[in-house]
Amino acid sequence: MKKLFVLTMILFLHGCAHLPLDPELEAKWQEHHKKLGKINTWTLSGSVAANTADDGWNARVFWQYQNTHYTLDLHGPLGQGALKLTSTPEGVTLTTLEHNTYQAATPELLLEKHTSLKLPVSYLRYWLVGMPLPDHSINDFYVTDDGYLDYLEQAGWKVNYQSYQELENGLVLPKKIHIQNDIYSAKVFISNWQLSP
Repeated sequence: MKKLFVLTMILFLHGCAHLPLDPELEAKWQEHHKKLGKINTWTLSGSVAANTADDGWNARVFWQYQNTHYTLDLHGPLGQGALKLTSTPEGVTLTTLEHNTYQAATPELLLEKHTSLKLPVSYLRYWLVGMPLPDHSINDFYVTDDGYLDYLEQAGWKVNYQSYQELENGLVLPKKIHIQNDIYSAKVFISNWQLSP
């Protein structure tokens, strides 16, 4: 309840569609947010296009997530630049196309040291399903008229939700997302979601 109150105050202070926040809109967001919070296991496939001022990178994405463990596969054109991130109780392992393996406490440390990618993988677990990070303050926050996350500023990143898709079970999840900070941006397109109970 405290978390929902904080989100409500953020919406009020930052000038969303309704000031004061329309009770119907608030109820829609709370209902949707509650459903998202129950998602612990999912698989997605899609693509990502990432850019800095000096470099660009495109990849196909396949991500399996189960509770706190995941496997993230990124494949560049014709197999070039392929890599896999796998979480373990001890940390995260990066495996390259040449079958070299590296370990670190976080995926961000691995990507920064061994690739040109700056993807905030630890944050994307929440942002990809349309949720703010639960343990970080929110700088800005907007929801759509349907109660879905529309725009988020958090942890030094801006997250724009450009489109959503409805799954067979009626749950609505993001389809196109654009994330960026001062030096890096990435467009994520999710072609397929699969949820497990």
